[in-house]
Formats: sequence, structure tokens, C-alpha cells
Amino acid sequence: MECRTSICQYSAAWIWRSADFRGDSVHVGHIPACWSSMTNLQNFYCTSCMMTSPPKALAGLRSLKSFVAFGQSEFSPCLLKKLSKNMSRCRVTWETKNLFRTDSESPMFSCPEFSYAFPFAEFVRLGWSSLEKLWLDGNFLTGAIPENLPDVWPSLQSLDLYDNMMEGTIPESLARLDLVKLQLQGNNFSGILPPSLATKLTLETHAWNVAANPELQGCLATHGVAGTKITKCHEDL
Repeated sequence: MECRTSICQYSAAWIWRSADFRGDSVHVGHIPACWSSMTNLQNFYCTSCMMTSPPKALAGLRSLKSFVAFGQSEFSPCLLKKLSKNMSRCRVTWETKNLFRTDSESPMFSCPEFSYAFPFAEFVRLGWSSLEKLWLDGNFLTGAIPENLPDVWPSLQSLDLYDNMMEGTIPESLARLDLVKLQLQGNNFSGILPPSLATKLTLETHAWNVAANPELQGCLATHGVAGTKITKCHEDL
């Protein structure tokens, strides 16, 4: 999508007044380069927008506090047949698979050709030093969570990466963040859940989930975790 100067000037002026952008179920594809002038943008929300490339136009944006872009492609079966050229790579969404949708709602599918399907590290490289919330669940992101994430996003409080294709270990450095929400379920994380992070996450003030990571190990004081190798810790004798 090309972006004419007049559109850029209008958009920048609008964002300057509101500091917010919200879109839903629109075909964006990618964020145009002209958005780099929107230095006052604080909150970005665009779900089911079929964005497929990293939002590099927003790189280094110090004002950005919230970036919500979960489920870039969520299609009903009928729409899926019309849009997707390779349906074999598509999958049912986490919410459909785990029956979070009502019986009256159609099952929903997601496809990599209309989603974020690149390494998660591409987001970390964008800077966003004031970021507090990042929701990228329901995409096809790959790779690991970088160990230096707390250094790049020291104010991060809410991180949703569930239902992606990420792997590697969950870094212990995440325990340094004042997280109130951490959703990592439905990926391919492995290794041992860091005890320091597990201790924080079991507090009642935190919303967290690491289920459905078959190779993830460790123990929790209260219970095991479904779809993982995490068990309840044995009490010291």
C-alpha cells in the first residue's frame, strides 16, 4: 500500500491530537513508512488486519506504550476458502480449539500468509523504550524470547505471545519485569521454567499461562501445568 504525502500529513495531524490508532478487520498489509512521523502515537490497536511485515515505520517510537495486534488473520471457514491459496498451512485458533467460543459462533481459522510469520526478535529490535503492553497472540511468530528483552522494554507489564510458533527457553530475565500478565501457552518453548519467574507468576495478582508447551519443564508450588512437563513441586522433608 503506497502512502501519498497528503494522506501522511492528514494521518499525522490526527494522531497528534488523539495519540491513538484503532482498526479492526481491515486489510492493512503493512504500516506505511510515512507513519514514522507520528511521534506522538501512544496506543496502536489493529486486530484481524492481515499485517504480514514488522512495523518498522514505528521503530524507535519513544511515546508508544501499547501495541495490540493479535489474530492478524481470523477467518470463518467460508471466507477461508475464498482467500487462502494454501489452506493446509492454516489452523484453528486457540479460542476455537479450546472451546472458548460459543456454540452459535463459527469456528475461526488463521493462516500464515495473512499473519505475522517472522521471528519475534523483529519486534524487539524496534526499540519502543516506553512499551507497557504487547499483545501478538494468534499469529505465526517464530524464534525465541531474547534474554535482553527487559533491557529493551523495561516498563513492560503485559505480554501475550500465546498461539504462535515460538521456541527456545523462557529467559529468567523476565522475572526482572513488573509483569501482571504473561501468556505463552500454545508454543514450542522448552527447557526449565525459571524458578524466580515461576514464583512471581503464581501470585494471585498475575494472569499467566504456559500450558501446551510439551517440552517445557519445571515445577510449581501449587500444581502442574497441562500440556507441559511442569509438575507440582515436592515438599521438602
